[in-house]
Amino acid sequence: MAVWDYMNYILCVIGFVIISGIPKRELLLSTTQDDMDPYSNSNNTTQLKFVLFCGFTILGLGCSGEIVRFLINYLLKNDSGVPLEWDILCVGFNAMFSCLFVMFSCMILWLGQSLENNHSDEYRLTL
Repeated sequence: MAVWDYMNYILCVIGFVIISGIPKRELLLSTTQDDMDPYSNSNNTTQLKFVLFCGFTILGLGCSGEIVRFLINYLLKNDSGVPLEWDILCVGFNAMFSCLFVMFSCMILWLGQSLENNHSDEYRLTL
């Protein structure tokens, strides 16, 4: 395994860090204008939305790249007709599912903060 085998997962983690670093409260409450709020003008809100878009794009590139890498390297590479070895196939499954779980955790944290009634900066998810 080389660094290139981990590149898609690294992209997923970078996208997750970018998305979780954005103050979501400021994006959701951008309609209120407060003089003491540094994010109250529309230019900063547009910049935050652009950074959020870039974070989701990097996260999506990492996940889709890992799915394509799994299909090409582990499923389509075997053109000799020999059955696939489970050890090698499990490595591909683990890499693909780790990227998908990073994406799902990012979505759950985003929804958890978006649906929060009080506007504190805590991560609270209730089931």
